[in-house]
Amino acid sequence: MTTNLQLKHVANAEARVVAHNIVNPDNLKTMDYSAVPYAVFTSPQVGTVGATEQELIRAGVPYRVVTQRYGDVAYGWAAEDTTSFAKLLADQTGERLLGAHIVGNHASILVQLLVQGMRLGSTILQMARGQLWIHPALSEVVENALLGLLEQGADDVIHPATNTDSETVGHHIPDTSAVREQP
Repeated sequence: MTTNLQLKHVANAEARVVAHNIVNPDNLKTMDYSAVPYAVFTSPQVGTVGATEQELIRAGVPYRVVTQRYGDVAYGWAAEDTTSFAKLLADQTGERLLGAHIVGNHASILVQLLVQGMRLGSTILQMARGQLWIHPALSEVVENALLGLLEQGADDVIHPATNTDSETVGHHIPDTSAVREQP
C-alpha cells in the first residue's frame, strides 16, 4: 500500500501503473493522486473530491465557496428535493476548483463531472461554459454551482487567517436541519 487511500478505484489505478512499469521498465509511470474522488452509498449519497472547507481553513488558504441546492434546478424541483446540495470550493481567483462535495441522489455520478475537469486542469469557466448542459437534468446542479463561482467577486473570498470565527465559517455551510432520516 502506498497511500492512505484505501479505495478500490485507487487500487485498480495503482495496479495499472505497476503492470505498465513491469512491462516497460525504460518508460516508468507514476501514480497521479490529484483529484481522487470517493463516494458513500448511503441515503442520501455523498460524493466528494479535493479539499474540504475545514482543510482550507486549517491550511490558511483563501478560497471561494458556493452551495447549489438540487431543488433550485428544474430536475430537483420536479423531484421535490428540498435537502440535497452541491458545495464547491475554488481558489481565491475563482479560476480553479479546489474541492467539490455533493449530498443527494446520484452524488457519485455528479461529482465525477468535476473530477474530470480537475484532473484535466480545466478552469471553472471552461467547465461551466466549455460544454452544453442537458436541460432539464440533474447535472444542472453542477453547472449552476460552477456559474455561481463565476459570479462571485473579490469580496466573496474567505481569508481563513482573518475569518476563523465559527459564525463566519458556519454561514457557508448549508442548513441541513430539514434533513430527516428515511425509514
